[in-house]
Amino acid sequence: ELSSMKNVRIAGETKYIAREPIHEKLTQATDNGLFNIDLHALESAIAANDPWVAGVAIEIIWPFGVKAYLNEHRVIAHWGDDALLSTDGVIFTPPEIPPEINNLSLPTLYSDALGPIEVGPIEVDPAETRQYDDSERLASLLSLYEQAQAVLQATGRRIVSLQENAQFSVTLWLDDGVEVAIGRKGQIERVKRMVEVYAILFAEKKPEYIDLRYPTSVAVRYEGEQT
Repeated sequence: ELSSMKNVRIAGETKYIAREPIHEKLTQATDNGLFNIDLHALESAIAANDPWVAGVAIEIIWPFGVKAYLNEHRVIAHWGDDALLSTDGVIFTPPEIPPEINNLSLPTLYSDALGPIEVGPIEVDPAETRQYDDSERLASLLSLYEQAQAVLQATGRRIVSLQENAQFSVTLWLDDGVEVAIGRKGQIERVKRMVEVYAILFAEKKPEYIDLRYPTSVAVRYEGEQT
């Protein structure tokens, strides 16, 4: 898609990026003369102004004006209550989440392990507290979700929420309301173990909580039971 206004052109397939403010910024920039345009600063200003912008590249078209190529975030999951997670592993917070995205039944992911980690009284393997950036953590969490969901397909259940605490321990919530603790290590193997005994666990009534953090067993609390 290509649109133009005077000496400004915008290209890129976008659905949620507000184009009018970008037109205005580009037009103002050309008013000062093409030789005076700081492309990097202009690209940064456009990206900072709209959270839906995943990338922008501006080209000067001599002698007429400028052309901006826009790349929009593609959403793969909700992040917490108000943010979204893109397919590139970027967390961004739009002013409001479009209704059509809320209607996609996307999972909600969240982690308290982003940013600097302070190890508290709970013992954590030093190897798990190594320094690595948030993009790695997000990629790891997204991969865990995809693998766990693939394993759960045999049960017909869907993960609606996956949350990781500051100690890297993960809990799943399924679409039938069941909470499943899978911990920090061997997470996919634990999910596989639950699938193997799924029919037994749900034979008489639906569990409320399933704890898979045991080496060779599964702890289950059924609805109405005391903790």
